[in-house]
Amino acid sequence: MSDYIKLDAGGAGLMHVTGDAENDIFIHKNVVQPLALHVNFAGRGNTLWIDEGCRLQGQVLFIGSNGKARFSASGMLNVIAAVYDDGSLTWGPGCTGYQVRVWVHGGRNCTIGAGCLFSENIHIRTSDHHSIIDLDSGEVLNHAADVIIGDRVWIGEGARIGKGVTIGDGAIVAGSAYVSSDIPPAELWGGLPAKRLRGNVSWVDEFPASEAAAAQMIEWINARRPALEEAVSSPEEAGRTNLESVGKAEKDRMQTV
Repeated sequence: MSDYIKLDAGGAGLMHVTGDAENDIFIHKNVVQPLALHVNFAGRGNTLWIDEGCRLQGQVLFIGSNGKARFSASGMLNVIAAVYDDGSLTWGPGCTGYQVRVWVHGGRNCTIGAGCLFSENIHIRTSDHHSIIDLDSGEVLNHAADVIIGDRVWIGEGARIGKGVTIGDGAIVAGSAYVSSDIPPAELWGGLPAKRLRGNVSWVDEFPASEAAAAQMIEWINARRPALEEAVSSPEEAGRTNLESVGKAEKDRMQTV
């Protein structure tokens, strides 16, 4: 806690904070400045953490009470995030995002792993935001559900990630895809709705990839191969056990720091 500064109303530098005072922002004293960020609290008991090395810009909106959001060290991260009542958004270290909108709605969680790359005009939702009702029973048919994105995931321009989706480590989502089901690790998916296009693939930052970069990625994937093979043999899990452990670690850290 000693490495974090609790901000007062108004913010610091280019960071602007509005809303009720009964909310908390903790920003690491060595965070990359300036943060071109607007934070709005429309409720109480919300908490925002910004970790060392985070280069965050955009908007973080708490619409309701008791929401949590945490952003770790990153490349440039341009985000519009809306966290509703009791929701939790955790952004892992080393991510880069150029234009990402996230809705954490229905009291659910959105957990994003380390080293992910998000292109422009990407939308992520934990709910449809409105209810679909069975007219015979009155039952709600489209419940909210967590979104879990693993480590080193690349999501292409214009992609949409729907509620309840888990995307495994090293996976690729093609541009303009709509993801409505789990994607196992190290697979390429695309289309409307997204389907598997190719397995046993991943990605590197370079284009074209050097031999060294390709070898490094192959080594990274092979170190996780047992978990990948388990996910492929149990596609209904799609790596969920591994990714849930990442999410739990982040949530524990959020509660104890």
